[in-house]
This record gives sequence, C-alpha cells and structure tokens, in this order.
Amino acid sequence: MNPPDNTVLEQLLRQAGSNSLWYVAENLAGFVPGAFAGQAISNRLDIVRQLQQHHIAARFDDFVLPQQRVDRIIWRISKEKAINLHLLHNAPLQLADNGRLHVLGQRQEGIDSLYKYLQQQHASVQRLKHKKGLYELQTGPASGTPDTHYHLLQPIDVDGLSLLSKPGVFGWNKVDAGSRLLVDHLPALDGQRVLDLGCGYGYLAVMAHRLGAACVDATDNNAAAIIACQANLAAAGSNGKVIAGDCGDALAGPYDLVLCNPPFHQGFAHDTQLTRRFCQAAARLLAPDGRALFVVNQFIGLEKAAAGLFARCEPLAQQHGFRLLQLTKT
Repeated sequence: MNPPDNTVLEQLLRQAGSNSLWYVAENLAGFVPGAFAGQAISNRLDIVRQLQQHHIAARFDDFVLPQQRVDRIIWRISKEKAINLHLLHNAPLQLADNGRLHVLGQRQEGIDSLYKYLQQQHASVQRLKHKKGLYELQTGPASGTPDTHYHLLQPIDVDGLSLLSKPGVFGWNKVDAGSRLLVDHLPALDGQRVLDLGCGYGYLAVMAHRLGAACVDATDNNAAAIIACQANLAAAGSNGKVIAGDCGDALAGPYDLVLCNPPFHQGFAHDTQLTRRFCQAAARLLAPDGRALFVVNQFIGLEKAAAGLFARCEPLAQQHGFRLLQLTKT
C-alpha cells in the first residue's frame, strides 16, 4: 500500500480559518501541518501531544463533536470503519451555513464505500480525484438527528464472561487470539501488582484481577480503550487505575508482572518500531525480579526488540500464528 499523500491535506489545513475542525486518525501519527488555525481532535494521545508541541490547539477524546457550528471540517479517513461512519453522519450537522466537509482517502482505504454512504445522506456530495490515488469528498451542511450510537458501551461475551466494549477499540467485539493464548498460560497471581500495557477494552486486566492480582493497572494510547477498560475494571471490583499514556509513559511502576499484546500497525502501515517501544516501557516499569509476558504475531521479532533491555527472552507457547514469550531482567 502506498504511504498517505498528505499534500492535499496540508493545503486544506493551511486554508482553513480559526473556526475549523480537523479530526485526526491514527494513520496521521507523525504528521504535523505547517499551519492550522482551528482545533484538532484525536483519539490518540501521542498525536494530540505532538500537535500541541507544534502550537496547534488539539484535544484528546473519543471523537466527541463540539456543540458549536464550524466553517470547515477536515478528515483523512481512519482504518476504523465505525469512526468513519460516526464522523460522516455527524460532521455535516456541525457545519455552519456555507460550511464544508472535506474527506480524504484512497480506494484501498475504503473511500468508495464512504462516498456511497455520503451520497445516501447528502445529495450534494462532490468527488474530486487528486494525484497518487487520493480522492476528496466534499459536502455541505445538513439537517437531521445526531447519531450517538458510536459512543455507547456495548456488552460482549468473552469466553462466557460479560465485558463492555465499543467501536474505536482495536478488535472491540472479540477476543484476540494472542490475548487468549496469554491468558491460557497465566498462573495464579495472588498478591502481585500487574500492569496491562496497551490494554484495549481490558480483557487481560480483568483476567489478571480474576486470577487474584493485588492490584491491576492499565494504560492505553486510545481514548475509546480507556473508557471501555475503566468500565470493565470497575465492574470487576478492581481498585486499579486506567491511565492514558503513550507506551506507558504516564506510569512509574514498579510492577511484578507486565502483560502486553502490543500493536504492530500505525494506521494502515506496519511499524516495526512499536514493538521496541513497548519493550522499553516494560523494562522501565518492571520490578528487578519481575517478568513481562508478551504475545506477538509469529513474524514479529520480539527477541531483537528486547535485546539489551532484558537478560532473558524465553518462548513459552505458540499457537494460531502467535508466540508467547517471557522477558526477565535476570
């Protein structure tokens, strides 16, 4: 897949006035426009921090639309279909008279289906083709009722356990096979302090609590994940904290056990540096005699990522294309 071409996005952001919104998805991590006078909203904490460092007004939340009417809304589509539909339904309702919604994306990212969706909602949609396979959809203000379904926590059955999740969380309506492999090899955790690093909706954190951990904390970079994990730990009766952070940077530790099923994609692209960053976080937060359990896809070289950070990296299990490894400092 071709890397995103952000030339058109850069131009739109430069032209936008102060009464503009830019919704920023995970696939724009690392991108900072030369200028943007409006407000950016992202569900990714690292993106918000980066934009703020470049003096762009940015807010971290689960794409909660503001109440005010705006002149421009700009959106480069997300990998997450539910987010795209949430914004495409609601964004035109936020536009002032003569306002404009700009949606950018490539065909392999799903722009065609979003074009059809917008056509059903708003007859005035225009489709513009740019270089490198990039398309721009434009539409104006619309009337109607906001759709708040995206923000609702929904019950899901996880191996007979009722948990809460929502769109916007990776794998929100299922149990990842890697996480299940990790839980299948968890012993009793009586008295241990445990961290779920990259918690998602909190499956690993809840299971650690059920296995007797004295305290279970959790952290994630995604606003939807924080909301869902907080709800699940509270329902389980855990006194642990759920903290927004970028690879655990908001936590101090130490923890007796770190559980991690790290992501390996940055938006639409495979990012080999993410695994290394999660290993660095685990090494910093782990007690000297503690251990970290990482489950990764079989093609992820965790041993290389952990080199120099841990004394030992031992394989424990392998199943369904996943490997479970234990990392220790001694």
